[in-house]
Amino acid sequence: PTRRSSDLIKANMPLNKTLHENRGGLQLIFDKLRGNEEMVHKDKIASYTYELTKTRYEFTKLELHALFIYSLEIIIDEVKDAKKYWYLTYWEFIEYICRVALKLFEHVKDEKQGRMEYKVNKLIRIMYEAEDILDPVKAKLRSPDEDISFQEINEDEECC
Repeated sequence: PTRRSSDLIKANMPLNKTLHENRGGLQLIFDKLRGNEEMVHKDKIASYTYELTKTRYEFTKLELHALFIYSLEIIIDEVKDAKKYWYLTYWEFIEYICRVALKLFEHVKDEKQGRMEYKVNKLIRIMYEAEDILDPVKAKLRSPDEDISFQEINEDEECC
């Protein structure tokens, strides 16, 4: 990699580590949301996000729509794949979670807690609590093939 791309990779390592360590739990939530579908429908993810975060921040429909749209990958054949505009793949779901975390905790300006990986980590914790999979023992029982260990944030530190 060039100097610039290696710097970018290095800068994103903490976020990538957080997402990697929580891949099993995130996959479990994605699978629950998509049900029998191949991807998650926009309405399901918007409702889930609104209910999950409404005590911290009330997202408007427009904000949720923008977060959804910005998370979509490029659609090459808009006619053939028009349905795709209404669904998120797993990787788009991961991007959506990151975008929601940034918006939800945009007020956090602390040098450490304001970093993207801490914001995403906090949102994942909220998601795990809502899905009752925060306990690593329960999480491993529900998803035995995946490591869904949770990177703890020091409880004494003020966040969000």
